[in-house]
Amino acid sequence: MKPGNIVPTFSVLPSAVVQSVKDVFEDGVKCLQEIPQLEPRLLHTLFKTHAKKTVKAPIIPQEKPKIPEKSNKKALVDENTWLWDAQQVLIENLERAIEPLDKYVQTFAAFKEENELNPDKYMKTLDDPENPMEPAALKADIFRHRKLEEQLMAKIPESVNVGMFQINCKDIRNAYAAKYRDIQDKELKLIAQRAKDNTYSLNAKFGEITAKILAVPKTIDEMTDLKKYI
Repeated sequence: MKPGNIVPTFSVLPSAVVQSVKDVFEDGVKCLQEIPQLEPRLLHTLFKTHAKKTVKAPIIPQEKPKIPEKSNKKALVDENTWLWDAQQVLIENLERAIEPLDKYVQTFAAFKEENELNPDKYMKTLDDPENPMEPAALKADIFRHRKLEEQLMAKIPESVNVGMFQINCKDIRNAYAAKYRDIQDKELKLIAQRAKDNTYSLNAKFGEITAKILAVPKTIDEMTDLKKYI
């Protein structure tokens, strides 16, 4: 997933798969052209030269072979036409097979909200000193994000088969779910921090009260003030 993109990209481009299969096909045909003849090796005494000889093998034409005109009786059909046709059929079927991949990956546009979600920015809206969210509201928000995470995990499978291909969705699934978990963790820490701050504040106030109560009044006015305070 590239930053700013709603729709993810494949780690291996579908077009690269087509090219890889084509390369394997061509390499396989080239290997056939390197198969040595057995006779010169087994019966080397019957051959004057010992140069490497290979069996006759098909060759993929560089361009589509032309069909000879019927009027030209001397012209022959290219004997490798079948190989050209086989390669073209293979490539056409592969290109047709990768078409659904792009359509499937477009379905991730439905997760625009998860893609644009930024846990740090979201937490800044909750930790506003002028308008802090109450602990009860934070608790409710934690449960809300937990439910959103569960729904996300149910919507996106770890992998899915699209035609002859298996797409691994685990990485993007975990990345989106991690955002919800991150928010939950940060909200729990925020609740704990506020509880800690409140505890310090209460201790400080109790300290002030204790000091004032235990102070020995020196005048009648101070005694009157202490009585009113208590």
